[in-house]
Amino acid sequence: MASPECVVTNISLEGGNRGAAVGLVVELFREAAFDPEAVAVLCAAFEKARKSLHDTGQPPVVQEVIARRIIACAQRGERDPDKLCEDALAALGPQAVFEK
Repeated sequence: MASPECVVTNISLEGGNRGAAVGLVVELFREAAFDPEAVAVLCAAFEKARKSLHDTGQPPVVQEVIARRIIACAQRGERDPDKLCEDALAALGPQAVFEK
């Protein structure tokens, strides 16, 4: 089975380094020792969180906070992308709300 990749589009980063952000996110998920199916779920949750923020040019640190919160929740056993997304956005404060 091929390794899953996050299908993350239109990430606006300083310097336009979208590839570095995607690479960081995928690498964080892989380093957390999840199987390929779980990585695909984590990527889906990350994409949902990014879309909920309307991709408003979030700095790399916000991308990393979202990814690390998704990882922490998944390590507790959660595999629902919507719940992973909600948990990640909660770390950003009340203005960051998951939109289904």
